[in-house]
Amino acid sequence: MQTTKRSTGLRTAATDYVTLVQQAITQAVKKAGIVKEVSLHTLRHTYATHLLEQGVNILTIKELLGHAHINTTMVYLHLARPTVNMAFSPMDTLYTQGK
Repeated sequence: MQTTKRSTGLRTAATDYVTLVQQAITQAVKKAGIVKEVSLHTLRHTYATHLLEQGVNILTIKELLGHAHINTTMVYLHLARPTVNMAFSPMDTLYTQGK
């Protein structure tokens, strides 16, 4: 990654990119008239919570978010409102396959 020298020390191009994204989010929130505080981290939480609510496995979410430990990802469990997926038996599909 390209690095640049600044008065605050060494920063990476990735850090500069995150700063630009944060500024864009701040501008969009103001333009939309949203009074609640919104950040890049808010979007990350929202993404993870929606995945969980859609039934995505918590281990998959852990990998997508880059968490080292499952306990970090488990925080999203109390935020989500997962829908109840009806479990089914493979036997339930036997009669529909032949038709």
